[in-house]
Amino acid sequence: MAQRKDFHAFCQDLAAQVGVGRRGLRRDWSALEKLVRDHVLPRMPEAEVKKLLGKGIAKLEAEENDLKAIAAYGAAQGWVDAASLCRALEEADRSNPLWFLARVSGKTFGAAVAPRLAEYWLCEEGDRWTRRKDVEFYDYDWYVAAIGSTIRLELKASSERNPRFQQIRDPRMSRNPEAYDYDGCLCVGGHGGALEWWYFPAKAVEDLIHREVFPPQHGGRKMVSGTFWVTVSKKNREILEEFRVPSEWLRNFILKNYA
Repeated sequence: MAQRKDFHAFCQDLAAQVGVGRRGLRRDWSALEKLVRDHVLPRMPEAEVKKLLGKGIAKLEAEENDLKAIAAYGAAQGWVDAASLCRALEEADRSNPLWFLARVSGKTFGAAVAPRLAEYWLCEEGDRWTRRKDVEFYDYDWYVAAIGSTIRLELKASSERNPRFQQIRDPRMSRNPEAYDYDGCLCVGGHGGALEWWYFPAKAVEDLIHREVFPPQHGGRKMVSGTFWVTVSKKNREILEEFRVPSEWLRNFILKNYA
C-alpha cells in the first residue's frame, strides 16, 4: 500500500494550488502576535511601522503577512530570535491546516477543494477517483481496487460554522424503480481548522427526504428544483449523528455500508 502523505503537507500543497476572509477559518497567530508585541513594537515607533507597511499598528493583519514582515524586520535588527520566529510561524500553520479556505469562496471549496479532500481520505493504491458530468445523477465514481467495484458518490461541501449542504439529488431522480442512481451522498464541512464528514447511503438519503430532514430546495422564483438540502443545526446534529464519520474512518465506513 502506498504511504499517504502527511495531512498537513497535503493541505500546504492544496493551498498553493487554490490560492488563499472568513475569520473562523483563519490560523491562530497568538504566538507570533506575542513575539511582535513583546520584542519588536517596543523598539519600533508607529511612524516607522507606517513607513515600512503603509499602515498603523492597530491595522496590522496576520493573515496579510503584516506580522511576518514586522517580525522578520525585528529578527534582522537582532530583537527577535530567528528560531523563535520559525516556531511561531510553524505553530500558526499547524493550528489550522485548512487556513487557506479563509480566502476561498464557498463555490471554490465545493468544486475544487472538497473533491481533493475526499480523494485524499478515500483512495488507496490502485483506486481511481473520476468526476462525472454535471448533467448526470451524481458527482464522482470511486473505483475501489480492493473490492473491484465502483462506488457512485454524490458529494456536497460547506465551509460554514453550521454546514449547509445544498442541491442533494434524490437517489431515485431518474425514476428507475429497480435501482438507486447513486450509492451514497458524502458531505464534508470545513471550518476552524477541522473537517467533519457525513456519509448517507442512498437508502438513508431517501428516508431523510421522506422525513423532511432534507427538505425540498427551491430554485428561482421559489420553484421546486427537484433537489434537497440540509443545515447541520443543533437539532439536526442529533438526527444525523449516526452518519458522522471521522476522516480516518471514512474509507472503511463507506465500504462497510456498500457491502
